[in-house]
Amino acid sequence: MITTGIDVTNPWLPHTTTKTGESLRLFCFHHAGTGASMFRTWEDILPDDIAVYPIQLPGRETRLKEPLVRHAKQLVEEMVENLAPYLHQPFAFFGHSMGALLCFEFTRELRRRNLPLPLHLFVSAQQAPQLPVKRPFMHKLTDTQLVRTLLYIDETQREIMMDESLQALLLPIIRADFSVCETYICQEEAALPFPITAFGGQQDLRVTCDELEDWGLQTESAFNLHLLPGGHFYLQQNPKMLLRSIEKEIRQHTKRYTHRTVLSF
Repeated sequence: MITTGIDVTNPWLPHTTTKTGESLRLFCFHHAGTGASMFRTWEDILPDDIAVYPIQLPGRETRLKEPLVRHAKQLVEEMVENLAPYLHQPFAFFGHSMGALLCFEFTRELRRRNLPLPLHLFVSAQQAPQLPVKRPFMHKLTDTQLVRTLLYIDETQREIMMDESLQALLLPIIRADFSVCETYICQEEAALPFPITAFGGQQDLRVTCDELEDWGLQTESAFNLHLLPGGHFYLQQNPKMLLRSIEKEIRQHTKRYTHRTVLSF
């Protein structure tokens, strides 16, 4: 077992684990318009040897006073600078929607710099990165159009999105995050050397099964696809089902890393 050693002053990691016997760190990347708090219950659901480390992007929640970032390249460069020191122990990445895109490109940047790579990449509710954006750019919509589109994706957020004060707070964040996704260009590179697992909602109106399956082209190792009940934000309805699948995949594909060499920085 390993100990945490996480710097509690790092704004990218606002919620440090309470687990002292972690064997694997699961770094989690949130979707557009939200923050690290979306993973607040995961620590209690997963077993003691898997610790959850939610990533907090600038401009929201605990980093509300910081400027928003609108391009994936800048975010990834900042993530390497601020998160690489915590990747010297076995770890995996999970990203939902925008978060899937970011953790994928973050992983490729780690490989470019010959830094430690995750044992497993879990991507959720996001089309494969090599596919072109087929929808109108949401970050260029008017506020009215943007709210209407967001409610089409997730009607359960109507009370929040129709509140004018909350709109003033949330829409700039959402617009910046969509800019991150919609201006991203996936450069052609070799497939990743470890497993990728894709998740999606069975009733997702935004991402199709075929678009999720194309993630399989980004790995030379194992690929699995799981469709779970719900829409684009299926993980909010039943996180336990998702986390059971994640834990099973971790157990299945990381046995050979039990005695992995721990790197030091």
